[in-house]
Parts: sequence; C-alpha cells; structure tokens
Amino acid sequence: MRCLWVNLLVLPGAGSLKGGRRVGWLQLLLLTTGLLMLAPLALHAVDKALDAYRGVARMESSSDAEIEPAMDWRQARLQMSGILDQWGGLALGGMAVMMAAWGWALATSISLVVAAERDPAPRQGLF
Repeated sequence: MRCLWVNLLVLPGAGSLKGGRRVGWLQLLLLTTGLLMLAPLALHAVDKALDAYRGVARMESSSDAEIEPAMDWRQARLQMSGILDQWGGLALGGMAVMMAAWGWALATSISLVVAAERDPAPRQGLF
C-alpha cells in the first residue's frame, strides 16, 4: 500500500521503483517530460504577472497623478491570449502526458497490491 500512496500522492514512478518494478523509470520520465512541456506557459504567465506587479508598483511610487498605466486590461488580455495561442497546445499535451504517467503508476500500484495479496511477504518490524 505504501507504493500505491507514493505513486499517487508523491511521485509517479517512485512507488513502482520501491515495489521493484523498473517501469517506474519510464513513469518518472513521462512525468518529467510533461512538466517540461508545461514549463514555457507557466514561465510566461509568471513573467506577465510580474510585469503587471511592476507596473502597479511604478504607478504607486510615482508622484505624478497624470501618469497613465503602462498597460490596460484589454492589452493584458491580448497578451495572455497570445501566450495561450503560442504555448497552450504544448501545455495541454504536457498535462496529458503527466496524467498518463499517473494513470500508469496507478495501474502498476494496483498490480503490486494484487501481487502482495497473492503472495504476502513476512512482515519485518520491531516485534
């Protein structure tokens, strides 16, 4: 059961490796690939959020009441939609790859639980 929880809640593939299944390396590779596919969209979104924060901070620190905002909401929306057009497909593919890694880890975990029920190993503990 520990392998199942590690696979599903911590890191897909780690529980499979702990359970003695080499396929865990491929599950980890899938998860890493999915994260790398998602990274460009996330980095661009964080960059635009920081730009907006800097613009607000610049407006607040300015003593000129007539200063215009560096970017209005329409322009921000257009930029974000451009980022989604550019990186959205890759990000969706990355999420699909990550879900495949978790699904595969779930299937491996279930097979480990079934195998453990069929052939229980002697418990090793303090007593």
